[in-house]
Amino acid sequence: MGACYGITTPTSSMTKIRQKLWAQKTGKSTAAPKLCSLPPTTEAFEQNVRRAHHQVAHWYSALSGDPPTLAAVEHGWEADDTNKCLIPRNMEDGVSYAPEHILKLVRCGCTSERACRGGKCGCMGRQLPCTMFCTCGGGTACSNPFSITESATDHADIPDDSDEANYRAMDVDDEDDE
Repeated sequence: MGACYGITTPTSSMTKIRQKLWAQKTGKSTAAPKLCSLPPTTEAFEQNVRRAHHQVAHWYSALSGDPPTLAAVEHGWEADDTNKCLIPRNMEDGVSYAPEHILKLVRCGCTSERACRGGKCGCMGRQLPCTMFCTCGGGTACSNPFSITESATDHADIPDDSDEANYRAMDVDDEDDE
């Protein structure tokens, strides 16, 4: 899989390929690369393969009278009972989105009772939006005016050019807030 991303040396996992590409791209630029330009982690790749297997099994048996009895929730999907649909599962429960030392570089550690209010938010103090890696989760409870919430846009979880600041490798830990 590494060859698809220009990595020619044998690599043991998709996560290692992702780390190599991150290092290559950040070494050539002052801004962090867009996350969509990196390959998925090993865990996310496994979920993609499970969904592809499920889909191909149904396509392969489309003309037969006996479709496979594969449970979608065991093949990379989660059931959304409210909307009566399937949602792709990106990561298994309990798997971190990034190593802890990386999360410390791109998140705040707000200690105030109301998330990201006042001078205790490292992201707000540096005029950066909070992200899903921050203590507040960057969601609707976040009071950081630089953050984009789902109520502000229907596609808040899809990074675009304006979201590049979310992924800058800056130290926004709140070391001076204690």
